[in-house]
Amino acid sequence: GFGGPLAVPGSYTARLTADGQTQTATFDVKIDPRVAKAGVTQDDLVEQLQFALKVRDALDEAQQLSRKLQAAMKARPADEAQLKAIVDKLVNQPGPYPANMLIAQIQNVYRMATGADQKVGASAFGRFDQVIKELEAVKTEAAQAGVR
Repeated sequence: GFGGPLAVPGSYTARLTADGQTQTATFDVKIDPRVAKAGVTQDDLVEQLQFALKVRDALDEAQQLSRKLQAAMKARPADEAQLKAIVDKLVNQPGPYPANMLIAQIQNVYRMATGADQKVGASAFGRFDQVIKELEAVKTEAAQAGVR
């Protein structure tokens, strides 16, 4: 799986509770000086975090839809072919060189956007817009097949 997006520079408080005892500590996350020297700003990192969270949420939505469709395939054997055709738009097929289906494409956008502390490129935003449109179309198709 994927880890979550990294925290942007700022002040944070951590809380640990064990055996009924709670301790808190405040700490600061600072920008990597090499990143700052390369021209990446705090605003760039905030934008990167916000974008990464949107992509993460879309990935979660696509994965949940895939699980619901697969459950419906088991519950409704008569509709298996129709539901599998929708699942196949979401999930890569086994094999040595599978085509990247929607979930893998969203994962690629996530990797593109979070691979380093950086200003997110226009290509990542553009590709995300494309995969969201595709996800909406697959969700509509699933809803028409009775899976929401």
